[in-house]
Amino acid sequence: MTGIEERMSKSMINTKQNNYDLLRLAFALCVFLVHLSILTQSPSFSWIPNYFNSKIAIDSFFVISGFLITLSYENSKSLKNYYSKRLRRIYPAYFAVIILCAVGGVFISVLRWNQYLNNKELVKYILANLSFLNFLHPNLPGVFVHNYLNAVNGALWTIKIEVMFYLTVPIIIYLLKRYSTIVILILMYVFSVLWMMLFSMLAYKTGKLYYLDIARQLPGQLSFFSVGIFAYYYHSWLKKNNVVLLLLSLLGCVVFYFNPAIISFLWPSILGILVIYAGSFAPYLGNFGKYGDVSYGVYIFHFPTIQLLTSLGLFSYSPWLGFISAGLMVLSLAFLSWYLIEKRFLFSQSHYKYVIPRA
Repeated sequence: MTGIEERMSKSMINTKQNNYDLLRLAFALCVFLVHLSILTQSPSFSWIPNYFNSKIAIDSFFVISGFLITLSYENSKSLKNYYSKRLRRIYPAYFAVIILCAVGGVFISVLRWNQYLNNKELVKYILANLSFLNFLHPNLPGVFVHNYLNAVNGALWTIKIEVMFYLTVPIIIYLLKRYSTIVILILMYVFSVLWMMLFSMLAYKTGKLYYLDIARQLPGQLSFFSVGIFAYYYHSWLKKNNVVLLLLSLLGCVVFYFNPAIISFLWPSILGILVIYAGSFAPYLGNFGKYGDVSYGVYIFHFPTIQLLTSLGLFSYSPWLGFISAGLMVLSLAFLSWYLIEKRFLFSQSHYKYVIPRA
């Protein structure tokens, strides 16, 4: 039994009663609200970024992903089984949203239908987005040209990072088992934070925003993933010390609020401890995955939904009617995506497919 396996035999991770489904839904809704404010540019929603932070929500997603994907890998029968689970979970709904937007674009494009369908930009959009290279062609021809932003689905940049992480997990875990677990995790964390700091500094000094795009790619987000991985392999230690770690993290949040620079190097750890505490150690708040995991659907469908309603002028006519309509549409699409697409591709042993016994 390796050191990792010995630790895991004592970690007692509760995979049935935790708050991760709730957290992912909350973070997806947070991103929805922030994008609602940005995309509509409505004064009625200008207060939202003061209370909700989409970057923190996305970084928290990465922490949870590091934790749960490591769990998925360790519980996979083989490498093929692991990659099959990841592909089945993420790609069917992703494929659907890309194709639906491409097909639906013909009805809202300022171009005539034949001009739209024969436009090379349409093919480029489909190919680039289906291969997770959203940044190459984020726009559809003649679609959302009068909106504040023209991108069809600007939220999908994180999916590319998720996929890159999925691909590298077997290598990371091999290194963890081959060498010192904690040393490898610390090296990953330090490298990631330095990457983020370096390219953020270059963006600030040169004024070239593409450095920020480089900063937020996988090496820059690896610190959050690595905290999630740490939480998996050292779960029993975190559980034993969760109150002390929670208090230290809350103190770190206070310091970060008043002076981010002084503690920015530790921020992924501070946020990660809070997320893991809320997911694993806080009181269980109920089975929010009982009727399916709709957080992914909320995340991938909310951006084009807001863009569509904005282009139709609904938010200009009535911001709050637009808000209610967008919320209902996004939740409806998320549930349809789950029941018609996502759930059908899951393996039968997925906990979302467990039969809920009647009371």
